[in-house]
Amino acid sequence: MTSHRHISLDALRGLVVVLMALDHVQFFWFSFGLPNDGLHGLIPQYLSSFHQLTRFLSHLCAPTFLFLAGMMVAWKKDPKHIFIRGIILIFLQFTLENIAWWPKGYIENKGYAYFGILSCLGVGMCMLALLSSVRPLFIFIISIFIFFLSQAIVNPMVPNAHPFLQGLAIIFYVPTLEKFYPMTSLFTVIPWVGFMGIGYYIGTKTLNHPLYLYKKTFGIVGLILIITSSVLRYMNGFGNTLHWYGSPFGSDFFILSKYPPSLVFSGFILGIMFLIWALFIHTESKFSRWNPLVVFGQVALFFYLVHLYLYGLGAYIVGHTVGLTHLSHIWGIWFLGLIPLYFLCAFYRNLKTTSPTTWIRYI
Repeated sequence: MTSHRHISLDALRGLVVVLMALDHVQFFWFSFGLPNDGLHGLIPQYLSSFHQLTRFLSHLCAPTFLFLAGMMVAWKKDPKHIFIRGIILIFLQFTLENIAWWPKGYIENKGYAYFGILSCLGVGMCMLALLSSVRPLFIFIISIFIFFLSQAIVNPMVPNAHPFLQGLAIIFYVPTLEKFYPMTSLFTVIPWVGFMGIGYYIGTKTLNHPLYLYKKTFGIVGLILIITSSVLRYMNGFGNTLHWYGSPFGSDFFILSKYPPSLVFSGFILGIMFLIWALFIHTESKFSRWNPLVVFGQVALFFYLVHLYLYGLGAYIVGHTVGLTHLSHIWGIWFLGLIPLYFLCAFYRNLKTTSPTTWIRYI
């Protein structure tokens, strides 16, 4: 059973995987698919404000997931365990996850591999494990620098080089889904591991103290990040990969570049995350062990893998890979899927608790 200190983190992690599931239901079931969110400099298109809001909610997921993973690395203080877990995540990416994304086309696309969030997490964990003797402040500074470096490289292109070098470029800094390359990626190492580095630094600072001592600090940091990002967004210059052209604070004001994440995107999302985290710390006494967010958050990797097959194969089997046309149906399918996921995750959590020394502890 997770200690009271970690309940707010479990709930936060649970919230982001639940929102992530909603996003992936859109991918599998919705006829419109998912917007490109700045990939190759393209401006995403939305059918309605509700569609834009549905997508915007999911923006919280990947940065928070990476940030919390960095915190867990700092708290674990076991470089060997972290390195092994990183390798396992990379392995799971190119086996269980990639097959789940393409239930039919994966085998047909021989030589085509997707470097996604799990492999990005895995590489980040391996890097932090190898840098365990480095001062956390240095890792924090490098992480901030990575975001500024990424902002300076606007719309990076895959080099015209050997396929191996192209693959490395796509893994490390060029997001692309073009299938004629040897590799595709949305979560490139630069700058996404920067979220892990920041989380790692925060983890070292909170390691020996109860989280409730930082509730006010996290709330203030969240507000500062949101205000600063709003100012940068309003100025429509540095920090913005996609620019807004309508009225200030109109719908396109909140259309931010995610692939790769702009400075404004990163600041906005981290700010929202800190505010929610502060709220969860303030109310953590109300989170029971059987709260769905807590259950999902305590076995987040298991939830991640299972939900892909539940929603993805469900769409494929019932013949809806062409897509539904109403977002209300998407929300309904998402909610119905959370019911079996809850019981599966509760079962797996119990299995993980009763088998702490087996391979299960890595998943």
